Amino acid sequence: MDQKAPHADIRYVSVGDWITRTGMSRTDTYRKLGDGSLHGKKIGRKTVIDFQAGLTWLASLPDAEIITK
Repeated sequence: MDQKAPHADIRYVSVGDWITRTGMSRTDTYRKLGDGSLHGKKIGRKTVIDFQAGLTWLASLPDAEIITK
């Protein structure tokens, strides 16, 4: 049985799928598309996001520092 990494075969996802898979807001997603952090393509009126490049960008972000009392 071939063991692939999760999402290894996914190339592009819709904005809605990106939001569902990552938890990012729609507004932040379009801001990051606008500033070039996320890479998108247009298919007619639909925008799709390069999923692997997006995951790489997410992984490059700093870890959250959670302060508890």
